[in-house]
Amino acid sequence: MNFTNVFGKLIAFVFLTFGILNLNDPDGIFWVVSYFIIALIPFIAKDRISDKQLRIAAAIFFFIGFLIIVGIG
Repeated sequence: MNFTNVFGKLIAFVFLTFGILNLNDPDGIFWVVSYFIIALIPFIAKDRISDKQLRIAAAIFFFIGFLIIVGIG
């Protein structure tokens, strides 16, 4: 097991924990889904998703999060 693999699993565990802690939040469904998707990323095989697809997904999540923060979404 190399450092990248261990670090990825640690990040996945942290975001999974964040998702579980947001289950009782009034607008938690968005955050729970977001955190769980982020937690799944380290388990996706490198040959199944390209860097370009990952960057596009990250940009979409950033944009949606920005809209929620400023109160538009």
